[in-house]
Amino acid sequence: MLYFSSIGCNPLIAMNPAEFLLDLANGNINDVSVPSKLEDKVQIENSDARKRNRKPSPAAVHEYLVEAYETRVADKEKKKLMVPTPLDEEVKAKGLLWWKSDNNSLKGLQDQVNNGPVKAGLLFFIAVFWGFFPVFTTIFTFPQERAMLSKERAADMYRLSAYFLARTTSDLPLDLILPVLFLLVVYFMAGLRMSVASFFLTMLTVFLSIIAAQGLGLAIGATLMDLKRATTLASVTVMTFMLAGGYFVKKVPIFVSWIHYMSFQLPHL
Repeated sequence: MLYFSSIGCNPLIAMNPAEFLLDLANGNINDVSVPSKLEDKVQIENSDARKRNRKPSPAAVHEYLVEAYETRVADKEKKKLMVPTPLDEEVKAKGLLWWKSDNNSLKGLQDQVNNGPVKAGLLFFIAVFWGFFPVFTTIFTFPQERAMLSKERAADMYRLSAYFLARTTSDLPLDLILPVLFLLVVYFMAGLRMSVASFFLTMLTVFLSIIAAQGLGLAIGATLMDLKRATTLASVTVMTFMLAGGYFVKKVPIFVSWIHYMSFQLPHL
């Protein structure tokens, strides 16, 4: 409000600051004092006596506000933005999730594995992400390829199992690129167990989860053949696996505890 007052724009009546700013943004100055510079400009542009007392147009108001900002504030604000904010290493580490978490302490292990009171464990996040992502990307595959597959199957060109194996195998190189890049960054930044066996075991587990998730996505897409219903069923299925897997509830009722054996996500240990 002090800034707009300095450029000659003041509310003529008691007005909420937010409402006042919205009026200016819309070029509505019925209840706003007109700066003398803007008023003189309007009078010059409208020299006809019948138009001499006309209010500035919204375009003229916008032009005046932009000009005032560029001449009074723009350079100063740009200089402020160019000045880097000094942060020491301790502050940087406290802005980062799982940064070099200590797997030798109980708290560090809880951050990496269990769902603590503040944030879910890192391994839980990895399992959820690489479970959701492949399911929803493969849901769209079969409905788009059904016509071609039906035509080739009618000609007895190959078995359905051959199509599935070829489709899965051809996707393997691309399916490996993203999780490998992901783990190369996350694994070492989070300070997970630093051993070759642990790293490749994690990679293998994520890879197998992706393969299983893709199979589930293909099955759902082929069963329903409707993207909206398939997406809904996939969401319910994956969420059921998460809830029954023991991530959020440690004492899972026995009548649903068997579901986690069907889950492709990392089991809760």
